[in-house]
Amino acid sequence: VSGDQPIYNEDNTIAIVLNGEIYNYLEIRQ
Repeated sequence: VSGDQPIYNEDNTIAIVLNGEIYNYLEIRQ
């Protein structure tokens, strides 16, 4: 795994930075 950000989960639906914040958390909550 490289140090590039953002980091995606296996199906590229969630982008995560090193602090664990989920970029599209608003979409997930809906």
